Amino acid sequence: MHKSYFSGLYEDHIIGYETDDVFYIYFPDGIHHSRSALVVACPPDILPEVFLEESGLKDLADRQELYIVLFTAGKDPEVSGKKMNAVGNFLTKSVHYVIVRENIYGVGYGEGAAAALRAGAEDPELWSGIACAGKISGFTYKKQDDPCLLPIWIVSRERNEETEKVIAYWKKENLCDTQRYSSDSADEIYLKDFYGTMGNSRNSECSAEVRFTVSSEDYSAWTPRFWEFLRRTRKHLGLSRKDVRRVIELKEHAQERSLEWKGWTRIWWEYIPKSLPEGKKVPLVILMHGRRQTPEVLFDLSRINDTAEERGFIVAVMSAGIFRQYPSGINNVSLWQGSYNGESCDNVGFLRAAINEMCVRLPVDRTRIYASGFSSGACMAGTISEKLGDILAAVSCWSGLYWGTAAFRPEEMGDAECYTDPDVSTPVQVIVGSCDIEFADVNGEFGLKEYMSEYINWRIEKGKLTGHGSYRSGNLKHDVFCNSQGIPVMDIILAEDMPHTVRPFESWLAYDEFFAKYTLADGIRYYMGIPMK
Repeated sequence: MHKSYFSGLYEDHIIGYETDDVFYIYFPDGIHHSRSALVVACPPDILPEVFLEESGLKDLADRQELYIVLFTAGKDPEVSGKKMNAVGNFLTKSVHYVIVRENIYGVGYGEGAAAALRAGAEDPELWSGIACAGKISGFTYKKQDDPCLLPIWIVSRERNEETEKVIAYWKKENLCDTQRYSSDSADEIYLKDFYGTMGNSRNSECSAEVRFTVSSEDYSAWTPRFWEFLRRTRKHLGLSRKDVRRVIELKEHAQERSLEWKGWTRIWWEYIPKSLPEGKKVPLVILMHGRRQTPEVLFDLSRINDTAEERGFIVAVMSAGIFRQYPSGINNVSLWQGSYNGESCDNVGFLRAAINEMCVRLPVDRTRIYASGFSSGACMAGTISEKLGDILAAVSCWSGLYWGTAAFRPEEMGDAECYTDPDVSTPVQVIVGSCDIEFADVNGEFGLKEYMSEYINWRIEKGKLTGHGSYRSGNLKHDVFCNSQGIPVMDIILAEDMPHTVRPFESWLAYDEFFAKYTLADGIRYYMGIPMK
């Protein structure tokens, strides 16, 4: 459903780049959108298409389902590093394929090694890791206002004064300890200084390590080792700059499931905690990813598996439908409120069918079924709060809410998934960051953009929510709206300094502060055991 239209090696161009704008991108046969990309700075004495084969990059891409993006590095690492960053940024904006920013890694070979290090130093927020093998002379050092925190592996034929400077620079930028470790493939490994950096949580999992190896092995020997090193880490948006975290691989922890729906094979992933008691029915949480994302990325972002293990519930991470994001672009970009050839993907019907299928097969407590989502997935969570209120006990929306119904704005809602008699009785929690460019407005009501606050007020009026209170907890400002019993039905949370993202914190906040309080049995909703009117 979300496979790339292309396979093979293609030439592409950086739109708006002032000089040499050419790069090449390799699509393995059958690759899906939003997979990881290696941006490779190639040596200038070999054609990129030849280097793709001889370096082992093509074989790696075919085995691991990776995008390989190549350009030829020049003699000046500053110029080549600038181009490498331009290529990386362009990838996130392409209308013909989808690569999300968290999945971009940089590699340099030969003269390209210095270019990769320069790119990482100039734009550390773009990359989730950098590895290089080759010449690193000519590297200059940029002082950062905040630490780069970027996993780095440098392979050189010798250790000299230049490599000493480079290692020292990255140790400082990654807040590393002086203690030196080693492994079979790395002569030196430096990790986070636990005691000297206790106030910095962006590298709390010690992911931003520095490695150095002296080796004269061929580049092809290092390609698979580099990927095994890089793939362990992603940089995710945090409260200010990106946080460096270990990757939690969905496929290693969850089972893929599917069903045929409206001519499509729709899939999802089920995470069954090891802590679940035998013979006992447990809650089910439905999780929906954002536009252009995948279930794998949101599972890793949210770390909902940790919450599920501690609180004892099953997680189903659903895969979205599709749509055409750009008039001239591909028409199978992932989106929950999407359509194909003018017909709705009927995501509401798919979710109802999938939930029913899971309730038959798994030990699901039907009184405790919840839904959550990020961005486009949050909008879908808001949508099914109105349309699946007969099976959902509560809903939490992360960085999003409004997709609306025909009853709210009939002139806008032509999608077949919208209808004119919404159920607004389902309790809804909304979490939006004050720096969210998609939904926040510091001057708006609730700190949200006008269309969001209009929709919230419409639900308040339609749901007859007469009570209102607000309070603060740390950087969270809550606006709580209650029914005539004084029971909370909507909790609008503005998280100060948070951009358009989701963190592990939201998984805990949604379950402990919202989901766990609501049940739904025989058509009656309960709040901490009290029947809701």
